[in-house]
Amino acid sequence: MKHHHLFLSAAIALVTAPVATSAQSTAPAAQQPTDIAVREKVMVPMRDGIRIAVDLYMPAGAAAGQRFPVVLQRWSYGRKANNTAATGEWFARHGYVFVSSDMRGNNDSEGVYYMHDPVNDPRDGHDMVEWLATQPWSTGAIGTYGISYGGHTQFNTALGKPPHLKAQFLINAVTDYHDGGGAWSQGAWLGDHNLSHTLGAILTMHDNADKPAVKAQAEALRKDYDRVLALPAAEQAKLLAFSPPAQRWFSEWLAHPDYDAYWKGYGINPDRYRDYPDIPMLFYGSWYDHMQRPFLKAYLGLKAAHRSETRMISGPWDHGRSVSRNGDAEFGPDGEGHPLEAADAWFRQYLKGEQPTTPASPVRLFVMGTGDGHRTAEGLIYHGGYWRDEAAYPLARAKPTSFYLQGNGLLGSSPATSTTSTGLIADPAHPVPTIYTRIGGAFDQRCKPTYKGCTDSRPLNARADVKSFSTAPLDRDVEVTGPVSVTLHFRTDVKDTDFAVKLIDEYPASAAYPDGVALILSDALRRARYRDTLDKATLLTPGKTYTMTIEVPPTSNVFKKGHRIRLDIAGSNFPKFDVNPNTGEPIQHHTRQQVAHSAILHDPAHPSMIVLPIVPAAPR
Repeated sequence: MKHHHLFLSAAIALVTAPVATSAQSTAPAAQQPTDIAVREKVMVPMRDGIRIAVDLYMPAGAAAGQRFPVVLQRWSYGRKANNTAATGEWFARHGYVFVSSDMRGNNDSEGVYYMHDPVNDPRDGHDMVEWLATQPWSTGAIGTYGISYGGHTQFNTALGKPPHLKAQFLINAVTDYHDGGGAWSQGAWLGDHNLSHTLGAILTMHDNADKPAVKAQAEALRKDYDRVLALPAAEQAKLLAFSPPAQRWFSEWLAHPDYDAYWKGYGINPDRYRDYPDIPMLFYGSWYDHMQRPFLKAYLGLKAAHRSETRMISGPWDHGRSVSRNGDAEFGPDGEGHPLEAADAWFRQYLKGEQPTTPASPVRLFVMGTGDGHRTAEGLIYHGGYWRDEAAYPLARAKPTSFYLQGNGLLGSSPATSTTSTGLIADPAHPVPTIYTRIGGAFDQRCKPTYKGCTDSRPLNARADVKSFSTAPLDRDVEVTGPVSVTLHFRTDVKDTDFAVKLIDEYPASAAYPDGVALILSDALRRARYRDTLDKATLLTPGKTYTMTIEVPPTSNVFKKGHRIRLDIAGSNFPKFDVNPNTGEPIQHHTRQQVAHSAILHDPAHPSMIVLPIVPAAPR
C-alpha cells in the first residue's frame, strides 16, 4: 500500500457513530445569565461566489445591538454533529457568538468538496473570518476552535492570513498527513477502516448527500468491511467509482507515496511554519492520540517561529474524549479534561482582552502511572497520575537514556557484550493484530476474540512473531516524559519489510491481575524502504545490514518500583497500519506476498536500543 499517515480518522465517519468529543460530551454545566438565539443555515459568500452554510449561536444581547467576540468552528462532520449545539450554547452563554460552519461542497454549502482541501480551504477560512468581523454583533475579534478535522481547518484558516484572526484553540488537530513512518495508517477508527471515513465524507457532499443510490452504495461498502479491509487501498479506490470526486482525492493520496511537494503543501510542517501568522495558539493534546507526535512537532515549530504565546496541554486521553477512562486504564478524578473551560480562559484573554489573575504555565502535562494498580469496580486497572506545570517542553531536565537490547530478551544499561541477534518473522497472511476497541488507547496487550485477528485470550507477545525486551524489575520509580525513539540494526531476506514497536509499562502479577498487565504507552511503525528518509523509497538488499531509527510518539509515565520497562517488536500492527507484502513491489499494486525473515542485531558493533527521556526524581 502507499505509505503515508493520512490520519483519515480526522476526516469524517458519518456512516459510523460520531466522535464523542470531550469538548461536547463532558461540558460542565453552563452558566445561564441570559437566553441565547440560534440562527440556522446562514449562507456566507466566499470570494468566488460560493456560499458556505453556518449556524450561529448568539447571546441574547446580540439582537439588541451588543457586540461579542466570535468563536469559529469549521469542519465537515456536519454543523450539528457531535453535540455541536451544546458547545455552541455553552460559548453563547459565556459571552461569545459561536459559529459552526460546514465546508465547501459539504452538506448545505455550495461548491465541490475535497477532503482537507489545500487550495480552497485557506481562502474560505480567510473569507469566513473576515465576514464574521464585519457583522453588527461582532467585536471583530475572531478565534477558532475545534478538534481533529476541526483542528486542521484552523491551520488552513490561519494560512489564509485573515487580519481579524486573533487566537486559536486546537484540540488534537490534524497536522502532517505523511507521518506514518512510510506506512498507510488506517487511522483511529480501526473498527471501520480508512475507507469508512471516505464513505462518510461522500455522504456529506452537497451534490449527492441526498441521493439514495449513493447512500446505499456507501453503506454497502461499509458493511462489507472485512472484505474491503483485505484489499490494497488502490483496489478500494476502484470501489468509489459511484462518487468521482471522492475517488479522485482518494486516488491522489495513493499516487503520492513519497513525502513530496503534494504532502508538504497539505499539512503543517517546517516548510510552512514561516507562512503562519504570529497569533496566540493553545495546543490541547492527548498522550494516546494517534496524531500526538506531529501535533507536538507543529507546536514546537510554531512556538519557535512566533513571539505570541504558544501553550500546550497534554492529558491521558485518546483522540476524541477527555475523560479519565481510556482503554483498560483509569487515570483517576484528575484525569478528566475540561477543554471548554480551558478555551474560555484562553479566549477571555485574547478575544475579550481580560488579563488572567494567575498566569498560566506555558506547559501543563498529565504524568501517568502513579496509581496503585488495583482493579476498579468497572474492571479497569487504576493507573492514576497527576497534573504538573512545566516551563517548557521537552523538559530541559529530562536526560535521554539508552536501554540496549540483549540476547536474553532483556533491556540493559549498556550494549550486549556478545554477538547476538533476535529472529523476527513477518507473515503478511497472519499479521500481528492491533489491540483496540473504539479508537486505541491504554490497552493491556492481550488478545480478545472480539479484536480483529485474535482467536484467543493470550498475551500478544505469546505469539512467535512478537519479540519482547524488558528491564529487570525496577528498584525505584522511573519517570519517562517526552519524545521516544528506537534504533534497530537489522538484516532481512526480503526487499522491504516493516518494524512495529511498542513502549509498554509491564505490571507485575497481583491478586487482581495474576498474569500482570502489559499496558501500552506508545507505538509506531517504520517501513524499511523509508528507513533513511520519507522523501524517497530505497529497497533493501537481502542479507545486507541496515540501521533504522523509529520515532515513537511522546508520552509521560511513571514506571513504578517493581514494574518493568518493555519494548515489543513485530513485523506488523494490523489494522492500525497496512500490511507490508514484503516483496518490494509498489505496495498498492503488489501481486503477491512473501514471509520476511529478519534478524535484529544487538552486539557491541550493532547496539540496538530504545532511548527514553528519564526525568530525575523530584519532590511533587
